[in-house]
Amino acid sequence: TLSLSGEADFHLMAASYGTGTIYTWTQGPNSLMPTKGLYYSLDGIVWDAADMEGMDADPLALIADPEKSSRIVAGTLSGSYISADYGKNFNLLLKDQVITGGDFVRDDMDLIAGVLKEDGSVGLIRVDTESGQTTDLTTPSLAAREYLTYIAVSPVDSNTIFMVTPLKNGFVSYDGGKTWKQILGGE
Repeated sequence: TLSLSGEADFHLMAASYGTGTIYTWTQGPNSLMPTKGLYYSLDGIVWDAADMEGMDADPLALIADPEKSSRIVAGTLSGSYISADYGKNFNLLLKDQVITGGDFVRDDMDLIAGVLKEDGSVGLIRVDTESGQTTDLTTPSLAAREYLTYIAVSPVDSNTIFMVTPLKNGFVSYDGGKTWKQILGGE
């Protein structure tokens, strides 16, 4: 335990595993976070509030860059946003697609993300976070109302992508998201 044991229940958080930076969204105050909002910590002990300039909606998903501690993506109902300064300022990344989960591709500015599209369908995309350009990837076969939440791109081979849904179905792709094999659930 680093901090806030028994005080805070973080339902929404992201960690930059290469840098140790942790981001969390808190719905209410605690001893280290005086107001609702986005906070980040470089050590898990001291928490700093993010100003969130440019983003006026509560996040549904947070994705921390594993190599750049200051870079985070937030998916909200009003679009998806990116920040390069620990959440102080956000820029719109995707207007018509809500990111529900994702991971950064190592040594690249791209993000692999599960999205809810404007028409209500579920998709999987690769986003160039510099230009906002997207490429659709094949989405595995999902149940009705199922969406993509936890996505991990292998740091060794960016063609290997793992994902899990809230229904505990897990999938793996070894070809950059062209084909998928179900490895969990499906019973």
